[in-house]
Amino acid sequence: MRSLAVLLIACPCALGVATPMAIWVAMGRAANSGIVIRSVEAFENLARVRSVLFDKTGTLTTGKARIEAVHVASISGSDRDTVFARAAALGQATTHHLATAICEKAAKDHISPATVCNVQTFPGQGVSASLDDDVTVWLGRETFLEENGQRADTALAQRIAEAQDAGASLTCVGWSGAIQGVFVFSEDLRAGAKGSLSHLRQLGLDLGVLTGDHRGHGRRMQEALGIPVHAGLLPSDKTNYVEGITQSGRRVAMVGDGINDAPALATATVGIAMGCGADVSRESADACLMSNDLAAVPLLFDLSKATVKVIKQNLFWAFAYNVCGLGLAATGRLGPVSAAVAMLASSLLVVANSMRLGKMPLGESMTTTDQTSKTSQLAIAG
Repeated sequence: MRSLAVLLIACPCALGVATPMAIWVAMGRAANSGIVIRSVEAFENLARVRSVLFDKTGTLTTGKARIEAVHVASISGSDRDTVFARAAALGQATTHHLATAICEKAAKDHISPATVCNVQTFPGQGVSASLDDDVTVWLGRETFLEENGQRADTALAQRIAEAQDAGASLTCVGWSGAIQGVFVFSEDLRAGAKGSLSHLRQLGLDLGVLTGDHRGHGRRMQEALGIPVHAGLLPSDKTNYVEGITQSGRRVAMVGDGINDAPALATATVGIAMGCGADVSRESADACLMSNDLAAVPLLFDLSKATVKVIKQNLFWAFAYNVCGLGLAATGRLGPVSAAVAMLASSLLVVANSMRLGKMPLGESMTTTDQTSKTSQLAIAG
């Protein structure tokens, strides 16, 4: 009878469900909050993350840019419609939000895009294409155009400097050895961005932003958000930055949404895709946010920490319960029937503790003032 009691109380049911039950409930809670977990290990890794990096466009900002000003070079043959037509032709070849804004403005002003061929895309820098008369048109960063032999005249260079000093985003278009036009944009921060970042700071996480925008815009954004902004980065630079942190032994999470973010998402300890991101970003991420609500990011971190805590509680309880039960059964103080009931009670307690994750309050420390506020303007034309 003692042997039978020992056999019954030694059944590892509670130990067997301690981890998977907590993970199952946590994944259900995440799904109800619009978060798809693609890797079970993401919960454990997120609980140990110490640094969180954000992409800017489409993550901290709405991803919708507005053209605030258009400056055309004082060169014979340059005019606003030509600048728009050629820029819109190249803009159709990319999904970049600034190029999209150019195309939308051209369509609104009833300007038909020029006919181009031999389109080439340079990730993080710009686009080039050829016109029918073999003239090559370049669209993208000022530095990208300069590297390809396009120079701004004195007046246009002054406009570019003023826009950069004001922290505005800008895109240049050029051909025939000159920058022919400059588009100045403004962007809006997502509602709730500041509140979400504040909550993450309360969790003791180091925050940062990685962006390809010029340093003037990065400086403006750093003032608006109150966290370090690393500007002027190419997609490869972002990946190298993330890799440098992981190689130092720190776990880092990367939050992004675009194609350019995919390598950085894959390199990070945990990759989080906003709004399910582009296809390639989604496949590179460990967690996908079905919406663009940044509040889901701190909620995910809270849930991961709570899940790991519950798993530890379950394992401790199941192990301690069985060890004590084995001692009682071996000394004859616990009969077979009592052992069977005790074993069932142990499993039920582990299940009940795991189910708490479904109702556990998360994210209560996050401020609500920023969540309900309207989107704030991040950059204005100089």
